[in-house]
Amino acid sequence: MSNATGELTVACYVRPTQLLEPIDAHVETLKRCEREGHVDALLVRAWPDEVSLSGSVTSDETLATFRRFSRWAEREGVSVCPPFERLTLISEITDERREVLRTPLMCLAVYVDDRLGAVFPHTDGERTHGVTEATATLRAGDLPPRVADVVPSEPDAVGTCPGCTREVVSGQGVFACPDCRWTATVAPGGRYRDALELRTAPAMRVDRPLD
Repeated sequence: MSNATGELTVACYVRPTQLLEPIDAHVETLKRCEREGHVDALLVRAWPDEVSLSGSVTSDETLATFRRFSRWAEREGVSVCPPFERLTLISEITDERREVLRTPLMCLAVYVDDRLGAVFPHTDGERTHGVTEATATLRAGDLPPRVADVVPSEPDAVGTCPGCTREVVSGQGVFACPDCRWTATVAPGGRYRDALELRTAPAMRVDRPLD
């Protein structure tokens, strides 16, 4: 698929405690897509059921991912809330209030040449485009909604982040976005070659292998 559309990468985020049907089946379908060449790279990442929004925590990886997805949704005129949920939890003992972000059981981020093309699930105001739709489309060898509209990126060597369009900074051959934490090296001709933000994310830990 990379010859026609650019390199297609799918980042799959799941709660490790929920690796049961149908989540497990979706992961297996995505792995099959990678084996058959419908997807150039599949990255499976674990995230917690929820993350605190209270206090001064700003560097949490899950929150950074949520902000990146939210910026994509804003640009596209869609919403990722739900499946993400902002909740206020109240302690029955102390009445203490705590703001948390609840993550989806499963979420897909589809990148074209390291540029975020779509997040699933998302809602466009009329209907929700979910993980099932995205995985089925990829399995058929096609591109999910919105991903087909992404033109493979050819940014300048020093330019804007393909994820959130903020100006990137450089140092020792590595380019980084100070906002969404996207990082890359640059190939000859000025194209971002390697999205390190994706490839160096913490590996998923599960109680049993996915294979």
